[in-house]
Amino acid sequence: MNSKTLIQKRERISDSCYSFTLYAPDIAKKCEPGQIIHVDCGGDTFLRRPFGICEASRTEGTIRFCYEIRGKGTNLLSEMKEGEELDILGAFGNGFPAAKGRRILLVGGGIGIFPLLFCAESSPESCDTILAFRCCSKICLEEDFRKYCRNVYLCTDDGSAGYKGYAAQLLSELNIKKQYDVVYVCGPMKMMKTVAEVCIKANIECFVSLEERMGCGVGACLGCAFRTIMPDGSRGYKRVCVDGPVFNASEVDWSEI
Repeated sequence: MNSKTLIQKRERISDSCYSFTLYAPDIAKKCEPGQIIHVDCGGDTFLRRPFGICEASRTEGTIRFCYEIRGKGTNLLSEMKEGEELDILGAFGNGFPAAKGRRILLVGGGIGIFPLLFCAESSPESCDTILAFRCCSKICLEEDFRKYCRNVYLCTDDGSAGYKGYAAQLLSELNIKKQYDVVYVCGPMKMMKTVAEVCIKANIECFVSLEERMGCGVGACLGCAFRTIMPDGSRGYKRVCVDGPVFNASEVDWSEI
């Protein structure tokens, strides 16, 4: 679905991250947690950039996405103002499975926390969250998660805020087997790998949202293909843009990460 949208709200949420709220009623009506939109960043950028949907309001017809400035496209986005028009496509991909009635733990690292906020919004009072950052200056959206989650566990690599250590270390110290039925993860690949290993050891179902670079975004260029483990144990490939971005952690071939 192609849609010219208006930027209703623009916020700077950390030193290098921004939040856009867009009026996009058709997408807001149908999108699910974990799905992505493709954004035309303008200027002379050729490829659209994929972003996870951060929140959606079906009654107000709005969606929200957040991003970090990492290159030319996101730098152009950061210069846009409220009231300007933005060209987006979406929503695409397979999101997180519905977890109604199940106890959910969300684990996000860095900008990987952004799509998990939509999960929290969709499952209020039935989920907890671990938010992991390098240091306190990178923390963002903590209060947004507290609106929806029973507990928000904050951790930083350097101990400048919350628990000192990595998300998987904190996860190992929680009694996850007794507290949760399923874990949803998004963040750096090494973080997702270690979290998946903890979940597998505890025999808890785990889903990960992969953030591979995408070219066409519709499954044609294979630029976002990654190795998976097939049901018969053999290795194959899937595409993040159309087969994901969310996968069962048991599908991912973590051996090369």
